[in-house]
Amino acid sequence: FRELLHYFRKDIRKRRPTLIGGALFGFVYALARVAEPWPLKVVFDQVLFRKPAHGVIGTVFTPFGRSPYAILAVAGIALALIGLVRAISYYYEDSMLSRAAQQIVYSIRTRLYAHLHRLPLAYHQQRKAGDTLVRLSSDIILLRDVLVDAIVSLGTGVLQIVLMIVVMAFIDPVLTGVALLVMPVV
Repeated sequence: FRELLHYFRKDIRKRRPTLIGGALFGFVYALARVAEPWPLKVVFDQVLFRKPAHGVIGTVFTPFGRSPYAILAVAGIALALIGLVRAISYYYEDSMLSRAAQQIVYSIRTRLYAHLHRLPLAYHQQRKAGDTLVRLSSDIILLRDVLVDAIVSLGTGVLQIVLMIVVMAFIDPVLTGVALLVMPVV
């Protein structure tokens, strides 16, 4: 197992650019997910409840004018662009990470297969064929899932939570504090 982990680390180092690229697209995906509620906030505040826009929101969502229809059009365009960025970043994140993970699995399986051929016949007679097959197939997939998929998904998820808390605190600090106090109980 120690040797397998050594080769796994070596394969990860070799695939580092692809893994880093996938992680960067994961970061862009998290940013797009956090940005999605902003146009909806503008629609509710400025279009439905007719509150005047302040600061950056007042200038970003009013290039076509300050009428509710113009603000609604810009919010719709913003939502479409954010959705497009999110979809593209998710596609490339998933594609790059899957490619790197499959290359790592292929490399490890090739090494293990070659290693099994070098072992004496007595070793194979003592082992059950099913045990060897499970080690070559599902154990390697589990290792890949834990070390590649789960770590990147966990990183993206933690980043999303942190960014959402920042956005919540920016919008309403008191409500954010209440939500953070109540959430562990829930």
